[in-house]
Amino acid sequence: FQSTASFTAQGPITLTTASGETVRALERMALTSVTPAAGGTIAVTSAGTVDLGATILTLNARDDNADFFGDSTGGDITVTAAGGTIVAGGIDADVTASGGGGVNVRGGTIDVGVTTGGTITIDKLAARASGDALFDTASIPAIGGNAIGGTIRITGAGGTLSLGEVELTAQATGGISASDQGGSATGGDI
Repeated sequence: FQSTASFTAQGPITLTTASGETVRALERMALTSVTPAAGGTIAVTSAGTVDLGATILTLNARDDNADFFGDSTGGDITVTAAGGTIVAGGIDADVTASGGGGVNVRGGTIDVGVTTGGTITIDKLAARASGDALFDTASIPAIGGNAIGGTIRITGAGGTLSLGEVELTAQATGGISASDQGGSATGGDI
């Protein structure tokens, strides 16, 4: 790709390179996967080469629950060098779930790893798998939403994982309400 590459789907997105294949982007690449009532699914798997040089790979599988009244679950993002190579200036991955009063929100799952001799080289990894139950107002049900953070896993099983700056967040924020019936919050796992 000679310029910014942006892909959005109402369903899963898969970026795969087989041995001997190369995907190269000279500017930022953004993948956004959304599904009704939940975050989407994004899988980046390289047995060949994914080369973004010094640019950023943005992966968005959030569930922003636009109406604020239904439960919300973040999506799933997997980045795996399975015998291949992934190089980027940065990876920014987000599977946060957010919602409003009286709902339950749960952050999604992010997996970044290497297997079978694969290599991932990233200057900055930012990953967010939070659950955020937004505040309540008098016009919305009086009970604050409950939140659970998601899961972020980084694994190096039989390969090389070279990371510069790492910023991982799997927090939870319970909702507040006009009637003081705030929601609960349980942090996620890293």
